[in-house]
Amino acid sequence: MSTQLSKSVTLETPANHVELICVNNLWAHASISLFGGHLLSYVPSYDQRERLWLSRDAWLDGTRSIRGGVPVCWPWFGDHPARNLPAHGYVRNQQWRLVSSVDTDDATIVRLRPCAIQNAMNEDGLELELSITVGRQLTLALSTRNTSDRPRNFGAALHSYFEISDIHNTCLKGLSGQCLDKTEDFARKVTPNPYLFEAETDRIHVHPGNRCWIETPDYAIEVNSRGHDSVVVWNPWRAKSAELEDFHDEGFQSMLCVESAITQGFTLAAQQTHTLTQTFA
Repeated sequence: MSTQLSKSVTLETPANHVELICVNNLWAHASISLFGGHLLSYVPSYDQRERLWLSRDAWLDGTRSIRGGVPVCWPWFGDHPARNLPAHGYVRNQQWRLVSSVDTDDATIVRLRPCAIQNAMNEDGLELELSITVGRQLTLALSTRNTSDRPRNFGAALHSYFEISDIHNTCLKGLSGQCLDKTEDFARKVTPNPYLFEAETDRIHVHPGNRCWIETPDYAIEVNSRGHDSVVVWNPWRAKSAELEDFHDEGFQSMLCVESAITQGFTLAAQQTHTLTQTFA
């Protein structure tokens, strides 16, 4: 049965491209790939400035995960101990379906679910839904429900790639305390102050606050998180980005990942639901 679309929502399939959900309302434009349940673009009407970075070399034909936008990492974050399993889980490489779209007085709400949750870990008993609210700000809410009769463990992330004008003139504010530096074998270090970028950055800020913001000379992007235990900050810099097929060589200069994440593992009780949320404007 086809899903009834709200007035602000259309389905589009450009040539050699994954199927897209396009939202156009009074407050913003957004595009969402049904491959991976992946938000690709968010442009508020009030300033017409793209908030999300998408690699010029991203694969958009559904053959591999998409570089940029907001990938959904679930039911684990990062590498899995079993080497035959993909980094960041498997739903970013699966087809999703549109459950509903609703226009309200101040936003459009789109709900998505993976078409199937099947993988080598046999994650029976876990259900996943992503709600995307497109208005003057953008909210992603990733809900995991445990329908089984026993506790289940999982991890997750909303792996947001933000568009910036120049990484060399960017400062991240609102994070403090200690972090785990993945570039130095997860060494525990003090969060930089000021938080500037001069080299490859891959840090896990465990038990941060709910708010941080990216500042550039021209604008700021505020990022709010809920239901997380970490904020992950990533920029591959020149050498690492050159090693990635889907990351154009100079792309690192105009992007910064600030991810709302569960990296320490979360135990979800039977018949309970957990929601990981990120909001930005």
